[in-house]
Amino acid sequence: MDSEDEGLLRGLGGRRSQTSPARKVLLAVAFLLLTILVVYLLLIAVLSPILWTKYNSAIAQNSLNAAVITFDRLLLKDPTATSVTVVSTITLSQTGSMAATLHDSIVDVRYQGDLIGTLTLPSHQLNGDNVATTFEQESTLNISSAENFKKAARSLLSGETISWRLTGQVQLTVKIGLSLTFDLRLDKEVLIPGKALTNLKAYDIQIVKGINGQLVCTQTQSFNNPSITSMENLGNLIFELSVPNPAKGVQGKKYQGRKQVKSSKRRRRSSWMNLKEDDDFLTVGHLTIFNFSAPQGPTTITNTSSVFQLGENESNNQALVSFLSDWTMGIDQTIRLTGPKNTSTGSEFLLDILDVEATVIGNPDNKLIVSVDFGETDLTAIQLAHNPLDVAVNQSNFHFDLSLDPSVFGEGQGVSSVLALFGNHSCPSSTNMGKVILVEPLKTIPAHQNANLTVQIDSNFFGYCDGARMVSVCCLLAQNGRKDFKATVHGQMTTQIGGFTFQQQYSQEAFPISCHPNLIKNYCDLGFVSNVCNTAIGDTC
Repeated sequence: MDSEDEGLLRGLGGRRSQTSPARKVLLAVAFLLLTILVVYLLLIAVLSPILWTKYNSAIAQNSLNAAVITFDRLLLKDPTATSVTVVSTITLSQTGSMAATLHDSIVDVRYQGDLIGTLTLPSHQLNGDNVATTFEQESTLNISSAENFKKAARSLLSGETISWRLTGQVQLTVKIGLSLTFDLRLDKEVLIPGKALTNLKAYDIQIVKGINGQLVCTQTQSFNNPSITSMENLGNLIFELSVPNPAKGVQGKKYQGRKQVKSSKRRRRSSWMNLKEDDDFLTVGHLTIFNFSAPQGPTTITNTSSVFQLGENESNNQALVSFLSDWTMGIDQTIRLTGPKNTSTGSEFLLDILDVEATVIGNPDNKLIVSVDFGETDLTAIQLAHNPLDVAVNQSNFHFDLSLDPSVFGEGQGVSSVLALFGNHSCPSSTNMGKVILVEPLKTIPAHQNANLTVQIDSNFFGYCDGARMVSVCCLLAQNGRKDFKATVHGQMTTQIGGFTFQQQYSQEAFPISCHPNLIKNYCDLGFVSNVCNTAIGDTC
């Protein structure tokens, strides 16, 4: 190689040596940019699902927060010592645009900030497109605080609308191309409308037996439950039974003829937080409802039993006697039920949640006196008595005031005109006809049968004018071709049913008394029979 060629090669080599650093820089920059791009793409690939999930989780949480939970129906049933089954119909609305699955969960239930217990929630499918979802579920409410449950139940059963606060963690799965499951926080107030039981009545009372100062009865109960909350299979519930205190003048409905009249006195109710006996009602026994249920709407319960107890408290005993006296006279009355005081299921959380008044329906056809026939002997009569009960009754110690029913007299007539008509001008215008006593010391009337009782006008109270009125009425009836007239009795008698004895008040209106043919003749020697009267009866005297 000559010197010229060597110079050329050196010149070329020199130019390559001058451009090589620039190219190296360009290559380094390109490599760096490519690395950054790859890292960025990798970060996008890694972070996008996370960001996407967090974004959708926030949407899901907001949807859950905005959702509205409504109880359409709530059934409490089959309680144990610490739990109750809850069957509910629930509507979820405003749940968002995405269909989803709400998974099984356990949430806390609170009332007024206090924990009641935990509620299990089964899995459910939720509609999308903001379409409401309605479903029925069966859950278990595990009671951790009986007192807090009772607070809520008392308010609900008294007719108040209450709210349960449901809090806890729930899982929600949403399908958006792929399935995404979110852990969400539930914190929701759910309203439960309250409506108190109405039209509580007890009727068809049957006395089973009397023993050791106790009167055991069966009866039929009926009521209406207008609430969305119902109860089923709560076991045997025992309620405290109280009756009006006669010293306070609290009365039920009383029959006046065929019209029922309510007492104008308003009853004072005790606080729901204080179920103690108050002055208006006095405790006289207990009522047991077997396998208690309260479905929605009207219902009738036949499996109930009550026990009335005579005890050491005289005021309570007087209240009981007054109640039984009015019941035997067919008077509607008010009783008070508080409790339950005991349950067969051992469910402490059900105790003392109810305080209600009920009407005991009297049977106006339950009349003791069927008829009275005067006149076989002086001042005596045969009283035909009826026992409407399922058990035999012993009656004794009759002391009744006997008076005329105004219906005896015709239009324009009264006691004074009848007395004047038959010559007894000096007697005052009164319907009193004397006092009636039972001649027999004790009379047993079998169940659902009639019996004849011999009664007598009490001569210690019988005056001239009492006899004059009786004879004058019988003369009036004889003159008009009749022999029966209506009378009223009011007084006391002793009633014994097995081992249960009480001295009761008794009144009865408009029962028939017959003037026996010999009645007026027996009064001839007493000077009660005037000439006009004697003529009316065919010169008997």
